Amino acid sequence: MDITVIGGLGFEQTICNRLNGHYIRVIGSRFNIEKRSFPDFTNIGVDFIPQYLTIKNVNLIGKPRLIIEFSENLKSKFIINDRAVKNQKEAVYVLYSEGWKVFYQSAKSGCLGCFIAFHKPNPPITYPDFPKEQAINIICEFLTDNPNESIIADLENGKKDAVPAYPDCEYCKNNTGKFYYGDICDIVSLSCGENSVGITPSEDIVLNLPHYAQILSKFTDCVKETQFFLEFKVGGLECMLFRQGRFTVKPTKDEAEALFIYRNYIGS
Repeated sequence: MDITVIGGLGFEQTICNRLNGHYIRVIGSRFNIEKRSFPDFTNIGVDFIPQYLTIKNVNLIGKPRLIIEFSENLKSKFIINDRAVKNQKEAVYVLYSEGWKVFYQSAKSGCLGCFIAFHKPNPPITYPDFPKEQAINIICEFLTDNPNESIIADLENGKKDAVPAYPDCEYCKNNTGKFYYGDICDIVSLSCGENSVGITPSEDIVLNLPHYAQILSKFTDCVKETQFFLEFKVGGLECMLFRQGRFTVKPTKDEAEALFIYRNYIGS
């Protein structure tokens, strides 16, 4: 089977080992800020692409039989959801929604949007530890059983529930594809003058900066708060978050490094 794994949580090598025998491409993994690089996939026997999935590189997904969305990024999951609905393909997602869950999306039943609406998530650095073994076991179970209906599995209590197609679901019924085609996305740009990367959400938002300041003060260094922006440091990198959602990181020209910080410390 041709499988694409959208990475980010950091356990992509483990699931690739469990799925040995299939052709697997992995897009991204958990970026190591100290080493300023992705993990080494050389001896894993998969095609590893050292980038995070964004609207700019959706073609990297290829034409797999199955996509496993294993990232910490909600927008990435909805890109995959749009693609799965459009092509009537199965997909599997690991996500945090009132606890860690695995969602199996059947081409014949409810989509990810039937289970959860897109929203601005809390920073993943605030989430509890990810139950790796339970998640991978359930993913492998889904791939073996190949259910005819969409199923949400709670990794805390093991409960599984069917997710029917919601009659008015804007994602699977109207199939607007607004994530896959970039109507809602994070725009990543390199600064011409500075050694920096900027990330700007395409949607109009106004952030509650005191809320983020309270969170970031627990996980980062040198938090400075004004009514217009926050300043903080991660791994020696200087970060700024503006009230309208724009985010900058310096000194770096590495988009993956900037996206890792943005997705984990701000949430997207």
